[in-house]
Amino acid sequence: FTLGQSLTRIGIVGFSTVARVLSPLSVSRDELHRSIETYRASGWTSISRGIDAAAALPVRLPRHWAASLPLATLPPARVVMMVLTDGEQNAHLGGAAYAVKAATDAKAAGTTLFAVGFGGAKRETLNAMASAPAEHYAYRGASPAEVTRHFRDFCSAVASPRVPPPPPSHPLPP
Repeated sequence: FTLGQSLTRIGIVGFSTVARVLSPLSVSRDELHRSIETYRASGWTSISRGIDAAAALPVRLPRHWAASLPLATLPPARVVMMVLTDGEQNAHLGGAAYAVKAATDAKAAGTTLFAVGFGGAKRETLNAMASAPAEHYAYRGASPAEVTRHFRDFCSAVASPRVPPPPPSHPLPP
């Protein structure tokens, strides 16, 4: 994908005990890199607060679109979230159940969620947080470098079409 006001914008949220928007939705690679490079996590881990803060980022239309096109003619924005964690949500902050609940809420609102972890992150939690199928949307690497190698082509992973999961089977009436 290409960064641009009418194309792709990226926002970055850091989380530990609290979540903080490091960069609102932006098209500036320099701004995005700076926000990542200057972030220093400290405290406990609250994945749910990070997901909630990211889900609350306003997805605003570029001014030139809003002024020139009726809303009904605009395609819906595709929202993709990548959650990157080095551990599990701490128990006193709700534990894995809170992280999974926040992810479930974001997905129910239409967000495609990649759950990515290393260090103390558990594969089961990542799988439960990720969009389906988990084998595509969840990943656990041994180190940050391994995660970087795996997602080197993240743009293709986000943009490639996926076959939707089959509908749930319903029991036959007696």
